[in-house]
Amino acid sequence: MKVALLEASHWHVPLYLDALEAPGIQVVAVSDAEQVKGQAIAARFRSTLYSSAYELLEREDVDFAFVFGRHSEMPTLAEAVIERKIPFALEKPCGVNMSQVTAAAQTDRGSQSLLRRTVDLPDERVARRTGRCGGLHTVGL
Repeated sequence: MKVALLEASHWHVPLYLDALEAPGIQVVAVSDAEQVKGQAIAARFRSTLYSSAYELLEREDVDFAFVFGRHSEMPTLAEAVIERKIPFALEKPCGVNMSQVTAAAQTDRGSQSLLRRTVDLPDERVARRTGRCGGLHTVGL
């Protein structure tokens, strides 16, 4: 699976990196408008670094995107991956207010895309619901 990391300077990104080294996952592109952590992360995965998430989305053919970034920019980033029908995980809180989050969810439902919340298990509630423990897994929003 070819994966992109959008806005890699977000403080939650390091929590995902070890799991992204799993067999079958290839981080092919990283964006980092802040230009703080992206270069090191791109080097770790031998992937292409972009200073713009939108340029990354225009140039790369990815199977899945992890969307991070500033809360105020997340609705626009979510819309960009939804428009391209790229399955994705959107870091919480997905916006700065409930209307932004609701709009992203409604856009996603209309596109038949795969809006998912990715969790690092074990989380008791999720583990009970999915029967899975450890690693990165998706559960419905």
